[in-house]
Amino acid sequence: MALTEHPESERYYIPTTRGCFACGTENQCGMQLQVYRWNRDMHFYCDTSLKSHMRGMSKTAHGGIVATLLDEVVGITAAQSSDKKCVTVELTVKFRKPVFIESLVRIEGWVDDIGEKIVRASGRIINPDGEELATVSGKFFALDMEKAQAFLNLKGMQNTEKLRE
Repeated sequence: MALTEHPESERYYIPTTRGCFACGTENQCGMQLQVYRWNRDMHFYCDTSLKSHMRGMSKTAHGGIVATLLDEVVGITAAQSSDKKCVTVELTVKFRKPVFIESLVRIEGWVDDIGEKIVRASGRIINPDGEELATVSGKFFALDMEKAQAFLNLKGMQNTEKLRE
C-alpha cells in the first residue's frame, strides 16, 4: 500500500525559512522538508526519506533525527493553526518501530488545542503500510509578531520577510 496521495487542488505548500536545518531550502546539510496542509482540515504532512548521513544504528534513523522530523511538522502545524510564530516548549516522543534510512515515510501533524499562549499539537510518523513508527505530543508557545521579532532579536525590522531567513 502506498501513502495516500492528495490532489494538488487539495493541498497547500507551507513556506519555510531558508536556513532551518529541518525545512530550510538553502541549508545544504539539512533535511529540506516540504510541509503541506490538507485542504479539508488543519492537518499537515510531509513525505520524505532520510539520507544515509542521518543514520543512527544499522539502517535506522538516529532518534534525534526522528524527533526533529516530528518537531518540525508539529511545530509548523501549531504556527499555521494559531496564525502566530511558535517555539517548542515541550516535546514527548514515543519511538514505536524503527524509521529506516532511505525508506519513504509520512510525518503528520494536527492541533489538539489552541490557547491564548500555548498551542498543543500532536503527530506521528507512518510508513507506506500505515504502520505507526513514532508519535509525538507537544506544547508550543505562540508569539505575536512583535514578540517574535524581540525573541529573534529583530526589533525594528520593517520587512517581516526577514523572519523566514
